[in-house]
Amino acid sequence: MSTHSVTESAHHDHPPQPSHLTETESGQTSALHRIRPLSALDRAALHLGVALIRWGRRPVTRTRRERPTLSHEAYEAQRQAEALRDEYRTMSMTQYR
Repeated sequence: MSTHSVTESAHHDHPPQPSHLTETESGQTSALHRIRPLSALDRAALHLGVALIRWGRRPVTRTRRERPTLSHEAYEAQRQAEALRDEYRTMSMTQYR
C-alpha cells in the first residue's frame, strides 16, 4: 500500500512589498527614507573603486630571474662533482678502444 501526499504550493496574487515602504491612511505608499540622487563625487568614488578592483586583478607577468648565486661551499662542491664526472668519462673511454 502506498500513499502519496501532495504538498500545496503557496501562490501569491501580488509581489511582496518592500520593507522600506509604509502605507498611509489614504492608502498611498510613501518611502520612509528618501533616496538622494547620485552626485558627481559619488560617481567618481564608484569609478575609482572599480578601477582599483580591476588594477588589483590584473595579470601578473613574472620577470625572468637570474639563477640564485651559489655560496662558496656549493660552488666548490659543484666544481668537484664536475671534475669527478670528467675523470670518470676519461677512464671509461679507454674501455671502448
